Amino acid sequence: MIVIHLEADGGLRLWNQPIEPLMLPALIARLNRLDPGTRIRLSLAPQVSWGVVQDLIPFFNSSSLDVDLQLPAPTRS
Repeated sequence: MIVIHLEADGGLRLWNQPIEPLMLPALIARLNRLDPGTRIRLSLAPQVSWGVVQDLIPFFNSSSLDVDLQLPAPTRS
């Protein structure tokens, strides 16, 4: 499983390194070539707006890889 972290400011991190959203298609294509069974988890920071997530969804929808969204844990009041 590959985990991509989506930060509150919209930045992406893979293996603790920043990546640009425009790098996602090439990354996904490479993962698909190396192992079509790879799962991708998009882990969201608590403050990420849903609009930022929606902007990234098309990158993942164009792939045959399984993609999970890991929503942040609910905060307690």
